[in-house]
Amino acid sequence: PIKKGYVLLYMLLYSETLVRSAKSMAKEKGVPVFFINSSGKRIKGVVDYSDVGIEEWLGLFLNAEFIFTN
Repeated sequence: PIKKGYVLLYMLLYSETLVRSAKSMAKEKGVPVFFINSSGKRIKGVVDYSDVGIEEWLGLFLNAEFIFTN
């Protein structure tokens, strides 16, 4: 399991506004942004976890300090 201390960004449709909001919160809290998406888009400065299994996927939600989603 991934330890606590990150912002999770989960997007079904890409949204630049959502990306900016997640990055802003992460910067304020001093934590990284982890990203799960179905768009295939890569985002600079964000750790992509789109190819994880179900246990890891659930763990990302469970251990996130904040979740940004659409």
